[in-house]
Amino acid sequence: MGGGLWPRKARALPAEREPLARWSWAGLGALALVAPPVWPLVKPVPPAPPELRSYYRSDKINVIEFADFQCPHCRRLHGRLKALLEPYGDRVHFVRLNMPLRSHPHARGAALAAICAETSGKADALADFLFSTVDLSKENITRKAVELGIERGTFERCLEAPETEARLERESRILRDIGFQGLPTTYVGDQRIVGAQSDEVFREALKTAASGASERGVPWWAYLAIVGLVTSALVRSGLQPDVPERERRRAAEAA
Repeated sequence: MGGGLWPRKARALPAEREPLARWSWAGLGALALVAPPVWPLVKPVPPAPPELRSYYRSDKINVIEFADFQCPHCRRLHGRLKALLEPYGDRVHFVRLNMPLRSHPHARGAALAAICAETSGKADALADFLFSTVDLSKENITRKAVELGIERGTFERCLEAPETEARLERESRILRDIGFQGLPTTYVGDQRIVGAQSDEVFREALKTAASGASERGVPWWAYLAIVGLVTSALVRSGLQPDVPERERRRAAEAA
């Protein structure tokens, strides 16, 4: 038999992977930077805790505030929040729950006074005073209560009553149980706002509550799917060489 040489079949070289275009890398980098901080802004707002729901009215814009009369941030928010609620008038159901901090020596006495002023219908007027005065001593608070028309003996007995202390403890426990993050803590509908944030934050929360929208935001699985689709699109687009690049490659291969 002849020992003729048969031409060897050329081995197919592995296809060369297309490198990602620079703009695609830039897009992926931007996505990696933007996606995590955007999530808190678009995630769904959880419903208000059941502990608060007992204070809500179904036909109102519910605003529940946890405050400390000696807290600087609470004091700054007080006047602003009143002004923001004013246009809504009787549509708003506002409740202030007391959360005096141990670091504020006069806050507990002021909270007890605010509770005792409710029976005389002077809670709002006394609260305005408590948030603005520099003197939160028992004597000064009692003087103002009497000035507002609250009977001195009734007021002083209320301050010392076990029932008043029990109510204050009950109110404070609510925020501790649902997760204390800072003061003031305000619930506008289902939205929780911690701190004396900008007026715009409260305006948007009030608009949402007024519209009756209880569920908004993007579920976590949908957000991950969106990020995944954008990532895939960037990779696929980045692997497609532009037209001039294709022509250069064809010319090189023909030569």
